[in-house]
Amino acid sequence: MKGESDMEQFKTARDRFPVLQKYAYLDAPTTGAISLDSYEAMAEYIQDRTLNGMDMDKYLRQWDEVDILRAKLAKMFHAKGPHEFAVGLNSSSLMNILANGIGLKAGDNVITYDTNYSGISYMWLNKREAGLEVRYAKNAGGVVTPKDLFDLADEKTKCIVVAHVDNHTGYRHELKEIGGFCREHGIYFGVDTTQSAGAMLVDVQDMCIDFMTAATYKWMLNLLGVAFAYISEDLLPKLRQNAMGWANPKGRDHDDPYSYVLSDRADRFEDGGLAFVGIRSLQKVVDHYLELGGENIQNYILDLSEYAYQMLEAIPGIQILGRYPRETRCGLICMHLPSAWEMTNEKLEAAGIQAHMLSADILRIGIHYYNDCSDIDRLCKFFAQTAQQSSL
Repeated sequence: MKGESDMEQFKTARDRFPVLQKYAYLDAPTTGAISLDSYEAMAEYIQDRTLNGMDMDKYLRQWDEVDILRAKLAKMFHAKGPHEFAVGLNSSSLMNILANGIGLKAGDNVITYDTNYSGISYMWLNKREAGLEVRYAKNAGGVVTPKDLFDLADEKTKCIVVAHVDNHTGYRHELKEIGGFCREHGIYFGVDTTQSAGAMLVDVQDMCIDFMTAATYKWMLNLLGVAFAYISEDLLPKLRQNAMGWANPKGRDHDDPYSYVLSDRADRFEDGGLAFVGIRSLQKVVDHYLELGGENIQNYILDLSEYAYQMLEAIPGIQILGRYPRETRCGLICMHLPSAWEMTNEKLEAAGIQAHMLSADILRIGIHYYNDCSDIDRLCKFFAQTAQQSSL
């Protein structure tokens, strides 16, 4: 494989993921692999909780771990500081902070696109009864260009919302161009990075992102139940508070039923307790990302994706859906398989491969930094054998 990145560091990184001893694990778009570092961090937390219990002081000190995580996330995504990050349960609930907080009025419109993740669309569709118009750019072969979005904008456009990477096509949106347009025209820019964070570079300042979410159980290689939101310090004071709990006020030990002062940080959107075991794990993931380097990770994945394109296209009957150029490519690849193969997730797993059949003849794979050419070779060898058997 011809590549631009340092191969040796990724060979070492691969050793941290035990699942690779059993499978060619190519299913990060569904759930990412868990590293030994994350496992040990979680096991340590659970062991301490089991053997030593937890009093109130210890419970509240857990937020020190969250603040450490915020600082690491700020570095990872090139934010102004940890005050711009909130932690929650999932990307959908966090994206609702934006939908419910920007003061939408009857006649306003929000722009997204027709292949976007349904969970992102639903929160805006939920506001149609209040007079919000949801406008959809139409894809052409999985591609939605920035111009396709811009052509729908007018003086009533309040927000443009995209997923950085489309979960059904693997198309990677050109965030910098979209963000620049939004900033120039006074439009909020919301981005879900669940299918890109941890794999593709995201610079929230350079890309002019106002609000960003990510669930961490996919490319961020963590458990379900932990997600985060970036809220720019410019947007933060403009967002309405639509939910309240004991943890929203400034000072989490505040205990006065008659008054409160909201936090002036993004943590004012954290209503209560958090999934602290997963937060411990996520710290290790971010540490590893920063150690390897975001640009190195992206280049490695894009190089390996090119290798996958070439190897898969050499097998008769396979058609890559969206063979995108490097600037809109990522590690998520979808392909059409011959229906005669009758491919299933169970057949793949029996061959030592984890990936996901989106339908009877559409396969989705995900290439992360823990993968290497041997995983692609294993997949292609299985497909070549399947093709040969089906022709007999």
